[in-house]
Amino acid sequence: MSTVENNDVAVETQAPKKSVKKTAAKKTTEAPKKAAKKAAKTPAKKAPVKKSAPAAEKTSTKKIEGIRKPQVRILEALFKAGHPLSRKQIAEKATVDTAWCTEWIGSNDQAKREANDRKHFPSLVSLGFVRFSIPGDSGEVFYEITAAGRKAIK
Repeated sequence: MSTVENNDVAVETQAPKKSVKKTAAKKTTEAPKKAAKKAAKTPAKKAPVKKSAPAAEKTSTKKIEGIRKPQVRILEALFKAGHPLSRKQIAEKATVDTAWCTEWIGSNDQAKREANDRKHFPSLVSLGFVRFSIPGDSGEVFYEITAAGRKAIK
């Protein structure tokens, strides 16, 4: 805007407005052209090569009716160990979350286990694939695979 004084009267004049549509249209037509030029200059990238995990770290592909993949890995870990394991040991060998072991394996408290089974899904103890024991006064719970669990893995 500019102000022009004429005989003690101020008159404001406006500069002509540029067309917004023309500039926007110009930008939209230039963008694809620039992208095409840039794509032509840059060489095509190769897809990254996926490396397979070592044999010891591969997850199970077995599917056992009615149980989840982490539960299958837990059964396999108990089967391979051949002796009772604590929840922490199971979580390390089966590469599962320690906090979820209570739901996957099952609590040693029957009321808690039944409540978790209703809330989430059947645990391995409830299905009869795993049994638990509490040796000595330590209070630590150890789990081992049962004959039904071995049969389900095979």
